Amino acid sequence: MSDVIVAITLNFSVFRLHQYAIFVMMQVDIKEFQMTKKQYIANRIKLNVVYIILLVAAIMLASIFLGPPTDYATPIIIIVIGIAFMEFWGYKNWQRRNERLKK
Repeated sequence: MSDVIVAITLNFSVFRLHQYAIFVMMQVDIKEFQMTKKQYIANRIKLNVVYIILLVAAIMLASIFLGPPTDYATPIIIIVIGIAFMEFWGYKNWQRRNERLKK
């Protein structure tokens, strides 16, 4: 159970760092909503690479301080589900704002 809590905590704390990386890489928040779908997807792939690097670093630090997890499958599944959920949420948000800007 503690592995699940650690995985969820790491996932969402790294998500905040990921949001900062989005802001830094894009310079202006509104630019994201003026992209075409192809540009948006290419940008998200770059940002997900940054997210994965931050997540691996966070997992390495957590395993140094907390010890390795007893079950590796559960944290990995939670992280994959968390990333998928956040990407879907971000994509839907981008679509809604893009439609509002076109009006």
